[in-house]
Amino acid sequence: MILSVAFLAVLSVGVLVMFSNQQSLARKTQLVNAADAAAYSVAVQQARALNFAAYGNRARVANEVAVAQMVGMYSWLNQVHKTSRNIKTTLNMISWVPYIGQVAAVLARVFQAIDVALGQVRPLIRQAFQLAINGLDLINGTLANGTRLLFNTATRSVDAIKFAGQIVEANAPGARLSAAGSAQLTTQLHQAFNTFTTLHRIPQTGTATGADRFRNVVMKSRDRFSRTRDKDAGLWPLRLNQAGGTDMVGYRQWAAVDTLSLEVSLPWPMDDLDLPLGWGGAQAVKNYQNQTFLWGINNGNGWRDGWDNNRLHRPYGDARRQTGRTLVRNANRDPNVGGNRSGSFFTGYDGLRDYYDVADGKGTASNNDPRNNNADKDTVGPVFTLHVQSAQAMSRTSPHIDGMGAGQMALTDKTHGGDVSALASAQVYFNRPFALTAFARGDRKLEVGNLFNPYWQARLVETPTGIARLLGAMP
Repeated sequence: MILSVAFLAVLSVGVLVMFSNQQSLARKTQLVNAADAAAYSVAVQQARALNFAAYGNRARVANEVAVAQMVGMYSWLNQVHKTSRNIKTTLNMISWVPYIGQVAAVLARVFQAIDVALGQVRPLIRQAFQLAINGLDLINGTLANGTRLLFNTATRSVDAIKFAGQIVEANAPGARLSAAGSAQLTTQLHQAFNTFTTLHRIPQTGTATGADRFRNVVMKSRDRFSRTRDKDAGLWPLRLNQAGGTDMVGYRQWAAVDTLSLEVSLPWPMDDLDLPLGWGGAQAVKNYQNQTFLWGINNGNGWRDGWDNNRLHRPYGDARRQTGRTLVRNANRDPNVGGNRSGSFFTGYDGLRDYYDVADGKGTASNNDPRNNNADKDTVGPVFTLHVQSAQAMSRTSPHIDGMGAGQMALTDKTHGGDVSALASAQVYFNRPFALTAFARGDRKLEVGNLFNPYWQARLVETPTGIARLLGAMP
């Protein structure tokens, strides 16, 4: 009987120990899950902010291309109208020539009808384009302001900590963020958008590297019609040449010029003749100030582009030098039919706006696969760490339950500061799917992190050793 009583006492203590251990383990697991959920949620929130900026930048690029299309279309329409009027005038003069005069007179009446029709249609098209350009420009300004507002909100530590605390409370009632953990998360949020990303300012005058990057993307995104409208037709020695294109001058002006010319090839050493048949131009600017059409798009610096890695390019399409001179000369002389120069300008256009992008040196790729497979490369972003604490009493171990383990059967919880804690970290990263045809780049190249494509995601990661030690989670 004495041995049985002793055995029952030992058994009872063992049961209490097992019960307390299971309760502590269950609470610890709950805290770990809560910390993981909160850290992942914070990272997802930041990834969404980056993706919103990417969507906004893409939308603004698309709107700029639409503005370029309308400016180019109106310039081309001016050229067509000028061409029809010049041909009509020429045919009227030829109509007095014997034999061929009657044919010329008939053709002159045809071009007269075209001239009248274009004279009625062009003002309506101009009004429609003016409204559309102003609307797209307003949308671009709204997107730029919205992105800045979102970034300012996303980096506010008070809101992020409150959000993380709500996630923790929902997953582990009674748990909280530690004071040191809140301070660490505040620092990480500040660094995420003040170190990892950069707000590039678009200057009113001059040039800037960040501004050039945005203009590069816009210029590379132009459609075929906006990029170049060059076409040749005819047989030697006569050839009709349609030349033109739409370029961004500086950062706040779209300019387009078009010309149709008759080129007559002459034997060496004489220069070929370039006889313009029609020309036109159009621009989108803030205010009409009798702006000129420039040779290049970098404030008139000749044929050096200023937007494509300092390479040579053909401004206003792929025009040759001789045609290029004709383009600019005619566009500056009479860009609009009828001599009303201001009629070829769309006003109220503010140009490119300030934008966010990944800071220099931050958009680098890390390879997680020793086989060096592009599919497993990604751009690592900021890490967000959550340190969650809960009072040991919330574990409901035997010392904290009335009537359980009293007296000599009482057990004592030995935790640091009377709290149970958990640590979790999540990371924002950029990964454009490489194997999926619908998302992969057409050139099959790896794309590093940027704010022009919305491929930012979140994942749980191991807490960096330095942060773990700082929070007292490691010796």
